[in-house]
Amino acid sequence: MKILQGTKNKWKLSLIIFSLISCGKPQERIYQAGLFSEKTDLSTPAKSTGQIFKRLTLTSKKEELIGGILGRKGHMSWNIINYKDTAIHFNPNIRNVIEDYQADEIPVFDFSAIYYLNPQKTVFLADIPGPSRISGRTFVFYARPDGLKVYRIERPSKEQGSSGDENDHRGITKIGGNLLLVDNDYLFNQRTGKAYLIKRPDPEERMQADFTSLSPDGKTVVFNAKGSVFDHFDYIYQFHYPSGKFETDSIPADQYQSPLQDKQKKWPETHYSWIKDNNGRMFLKPKPAFTVK
Repeated sequence: MKILQGTKNKWKLSLIIFSLISCGKPQERIYQAGLFSEKTDLSTPAKSTGQIFKRLTLTSKKEELIGGILGRKGHMSWNIINYKDTAIHFNPNIRNVIEDYQADEIPVFDFSAIYYLNPQKTVFLADIPGPSRISGRTFVFYARPDGLKVYRIERPSKEQGSSGDENDHRGITKIGGNLLLVDNDYLFNQRTGKAYLIKRPDPEERMQADFTSLSPDGKTVVFNAKGSVFDHFDYIYQFHYPSGKFETDSIPADQYQSPLQDKQKKWPETHYSWIKDNNGRMFLKPKPAFTVK
């Protein structure tokens, strides 16, 4: 209930912000979000000597209950992003993806966190919360020489449906010094702005795995996943993003769980070593004392 009420408050704020910013001004542009893919070119930034994007925090003067019946009284606040001194509001365009999503009628404003994708700070990622049972989405905002472009990161998944997809969105995770992991579907390099599509073990399902470690050269990302109660196996997924090579190792669950207690921090390096293949790519391989059956 607390989460639901808090989410509704966010979308109520979107309407308030829209009214505040639009009042007394000419109708501002509502950007339409297109669909992002790994082929989307982010390498031609707008040329500017000044700050293209500016983040501002607005706070309501009115004190109200925040977080539902278990919340507290306070002043609600939200973050907006200005593009060349004009607040960005956009249409996420996902009604055709999730039937219950009615937000295409509500311009979106609230930016909880942003991550720049190049040193010039002309491209950034933002995680935008969704209303009610609908999970959030990640969007790309790209200042091109011909203007601002907005893209929605969305890959089809059989978990999604008209009843909502609260558990389907994993958001943005920073791994290593310059890499951003988005929904277990994309890796973004913050130095170059380049995006890498992560192969799915099941093409119709988002990889249900947790980030585990990064290779010493920073080019191979490792995930681990619990298997189902039926197959009695756990899995290690490895993705060498510069080449796109993806490897899967299955391990009997009892072997995976013993003798290691803290798998998240120490597995799989305790039983594996980083080995380079003939092309110089690093992958974890079982140590002689630990052979995958």
